[in-house]
Amino acid sequence: MAEASEIQRDEDVPLAESGNFGWFRSRGPTTLRDRIFWSVIPIILVLWVFVSSIALREHQRFLEQEFMKRGQAMAADLAYSSELGVFAEDRQLLEASLRGVLRSPDFAYAIVYGESGDVLISTNDLAGTTAPVSTELRTDEHSMLYGERKPYTKQVVDGNFVEFASPILSREVRAPDEILIGPLTTTPRTRVIGATKL
Repeated sequence: MAEASEIQRDEDVPLAESGNFGWFRSRGPTTLRDRIFWSVIPIILVLWVFVSSIALREHQRFLEQEFMKRGQAMAADLAYSSELGVFAEDRQLLEASLRGVLRSPDFAYAIVYGESGDVLISTNDLAGTTAPVSTELRTDEHSMLYGERKPYTKQVVDGNFVEFASPILSREVRAPDEILIGPLTTTPRTRVIGATKL
């Protein structure tokens, strides 16, 4: 009976006053070692989260840069490999150049333009798919590729695609008098005979 009265008396006392929370007792760090441990752990966890977030952001930026470099290199490679096909306007040579792009899962489409800016061939013709963007060159794209002779990179379709374009440059052959007396200019003469867009 005495034990029952003690249990009854313990139940009447609030938990916060008794300090008894069942199996869990609320007592702070009692030793110096515990105090040092629980004061250092939060700092270490905060630093770990901070460094992890920076590393994740840097890794994502590195991957984006590598993707951009790869896309620019693929556009330049396609421009170089399709130079003869564009110059001769040979569909079989252009198809052979586009086969490598068709195998890559990173590129949704590829288009090769002629000297006047008209579409010579695209992956739509080979694979039977449709490009998510217009195949025609806009005036700013035409002036960048054919006028300034510079490759460009831009985001299209609400930022879901990144488009890479590169001009196809052909080196002009020297005239017979330039062969005999030497070149009239020191820089090699090139002209734009087409463009590629991935």
